[in-house]
Amino acid sequence: MTREWQVSVDWTAESAADEERFGDDILDALAPHHAGCVVTPHWQGTWGTTITVEAATLRQATGLGLSLVVAVAGNCGQRGVDPVEVAAQPMDRADDTLDDLRPPVLVSYVEIAELAGVSRQRVRELARQRTFPRPFGTPRIGPVFVKTEVDRWLEARTVSGPSAG
Repeated sequence: MTREWQVSVDWTAESAADEERFGDDILDALAPHHAGCVVTPHWQGTWGTTITVEAATLRQATGLGLSLVVAVAGNCGQRGVDPVEVAAQPMDRADDTLDDLRPPVLVSYVEIAELAGVSRQRVRELARQRTFPRPFGTPRIGPVFVKTEVDRWLEARTVSGPSAG
């Protein structure tokens, strides 16, 4: 049974191609075979390429991804392609990793008041409690909080106070 894998290959090469043109060439070459290819030049001439492949095992996915990236880089004008790191993971795990990278949903006193069914003034009073979540930041509109932390705090407590705005 095959499944989708995300394979990332970091590599160097003897010849330095025009980075912009080369990046476009390798993306074009890999696109018909594997959607979701990303090529980024890293430090000191190292390139990182991430593709999606179908394979039955981790070993097969790693081998296929590595051979495709090396072959395509060579076909696009790079000489002496030398892989320095290869990593693979099932796409469902890769999707979870992307979820971890997404910025948190932030809420202000206004949204917290709506969630709690209390006034903004009451939220300001509650925010002085030690157990209230710490602000994520304080832009000009006032403090903002990570919504999941506020949700957990609300679930753990009975919020009381005036509900008038």
